[in-house]
Amino acid sequence: MLTIFFIVLPIFLVIFLGKGLQLTGFIDAAFIKTANRLIFNICLPALLFYKISTASIESILNLNLLWIMLATVVVVFSLGMALTQTRLIPRGARGSFVMNTFRGNFAYMGLPVSYYAYGDTGLLHASIFMAFVVPTVNLFAVLSLGLFSRPGSVSLFFKNTLFNPLVIACMAGLAASITNMVFADFITRTLSIISGVTLPLALFCIGASLTISQLKGNLLVILLSSGFKLLLMPAITLVLLWLFNQPIDSMAKVLVIMMATPAATVNAIMAAAMGGDMNSTNGTIVATTLLSIFSYILFLAYLGI
Repeated sequence: MLTIFFIVLPIFLVIFLGKGLQLTGFIDAAFIKTANRLIFNICLPALLFYKISTASIESILNLNLLWIMLATVVVVFSLGMALTQTRLIPRGARGSFVMNTFRGNFAYMGLPVSYYAYGDTGLLHASIFMAFVVPTVNLFAVLSLGLFSRPGSVSLFFKNTLFNPLVIACMAGLAASITNMVFADFITRTLSIISGVTLPLALFCIGASLTISQLKGNLLVILLSSGFKLLLMPAITLVLLWLFNQPIDSMAKVLVIMMATPAATVNAIMAAAMGGDMNSTNGTIVATTLLSIFSYILFLAYLGI
């Protein structure tokens, strides 16, 4: 357990350092906005493309795990929808609540934790999952908000999926790997250098963007969505792995970690665009990010390093 703690602790120390730098004025809102654009449009796509394109995908890709990942999202979405039919979830918060139960911060949190826990292999597995989980959760996010808020927007789904730089980079990487495309050394070295700054910069930005004042709104909704996202979702993945007799190998472990990611910061953008509950969404993002240090330790201790 102590070993697990010291694996997870540096990740959150960098996050808290990012918040400290923001509080002291060392980095400001303009820097955070620019850095996030750089990460999302350049650094993360470069990292994902580099890791996937230079790997032998055929030898490690497990289609059963992709189906389990999809099934996990569907089950959590269905359970969230069922809970909205009770008095626990106010009508105005239902769409946002459902979205926050399954749409995680796979890029900014899932990738770093997978890398620092399981090394380059973990980062590769996480990158492969990114290619399939992002379109899946985007589809269900639009559906969740559309059912309870504004009608689902097809254009919003395509914008967040087909024109998403992360999805494009993952698909391009898969194509390059399958076709055994060979790149000149200077290209791979350039991608390696860009990739090296991605994860630390992403953690800085997460910390700098955290605002405790956002922990407002319906506390019960925030707690329930946090419980779904941090505990129930990865637990369902483990149950499905057991039901389908899947060995808990390195790729299965990374899948559980990816499912245990805190709520995505971009959930707030989608909630704003489709008339969702901003208070509960922002509150869930902050709560799950802070509480994920405990859930990561719990699941990493169970899975083993």
